[in-house]
Amino acid sequence: MTTANILDMDNSLIHNERRLPTDIFTVGASHVNPLRAVNPGLVYDIKPDEYIPYLCGLGYLDDKIRIIVNRRVYCANINSIPEAQLNYPSFAIQLGTTTQTYSRTATNVGKPISTYQVKLDSVPMVNVNVRPQMLNFTKEFAAGNYSRRFTMKRV
Repeated sequence: MTTANILDMDNSLIHNERRLPTDIFTVGASHVNPLRAVNPGLVYDIKPDEYIPYLCGLGYLDDKIRIIVNRRVYCANINSIPEAQLNYPSFAIQLGTTTQTYSRTATNVGKPISTYQVKLDSVPMVNVNVRPQMLNFTKEFAAGNYSRRFTMKRV
């Protein structure tokens, strides 16, 4: 999803089925760009066991999760987590009246000396704050952390 394009081959916004320009929220992960996919710059690692609290939170039964992870799982002994806590480049949240903050870890697989700067598309009714605004790497395979805070805008 981080290596996809939201622009067409003419460098214009991709159009929907009614030939109207789309935005990031309507195209989702968009069209995969194979050249960017083989050199993504940053990767978001996640271990298989990190999905277990999420699957428990979705209400999967222990025996169904066992099929997925190939070992016994007891959801009653596991604190479930929402999707937003998974180490993904995207965020899926259900925003209520409370502020939510989530952290991510990204690993540099690009040039050893690299800087990545935050670029946000605005979201109606939501304030998004990212700290730090830049991730600076001085070597390949170094990891960096950042957090995003989501708050409902006051009407």
